[in-house]
Amino acid sequence: DNINLDIHSGSITYIIGPSGSGKTSLLNIIGLLDAPSTGQMFLNGNLISNPVNCFKLRAKEIGFVFQLFYLLEYLTVMENIEIPMFALNKNKRERQKRSEALLENIGLESKKTYRASELSGGEKQRVAIARALANNPKLILADEPTGNLDSNTGKNIINLLKSINEQNHTTIIIVTHNMEITVSGSTIVKLKDGKID
Repeated sequence: DNINLDIHSGSITYIIGPSGSGKTSLLNIIGLLDAPSTGQMFLNGNLISNPVNCFKLRAKEIGFVFQLFYLLEYLTVMENIEIPMFALNKNKRERQKRSEALLENIGLESKKTYRASELSGGEKQRVAIARALANNPKLILADEPTGNLDSNTGKNIINLLKSINEQNHTTIIIVTHNMEITVSGSTIVKLKDGKID
């Protein structure tokens, strides 16, 4: 509702607020999944005039992490991570090499042939983060990434995201209602009734 928001490259930003405050709607606009009813959106300084037609841009520049993981349970860990790479026509060798590097980065290389259904919740979320990083995006959007995890596993997931931010200067936007998962040095945007509070 008439908000003006700048997200700086390489930052970690938390969007917090109660249910119904507009957090997920804002994330969907930033992620080029929904178009704003009014106003303008810029990504890397470029005006996005029609987000719905930005399939390739979304696949290349933005990675998504969800509360419910959304892994394909019948596929292996490697196959799940490879999915976004098909959108950019990466060949099999490229997909496998990138997937293996990401699995090593998240500490799950020993489970690459496991089916997603065989993993714990924390492991599934780590795989979901690796999948979000598959195309080396500049922006990661995480919608309640710790919502289905116990507090200790949730902290590990936030630490993994922080590490990715520090290593790759990846911009990370995390939607949450849980102030306990915020990290020092991050920006906090509070939403209430569709407005920045």
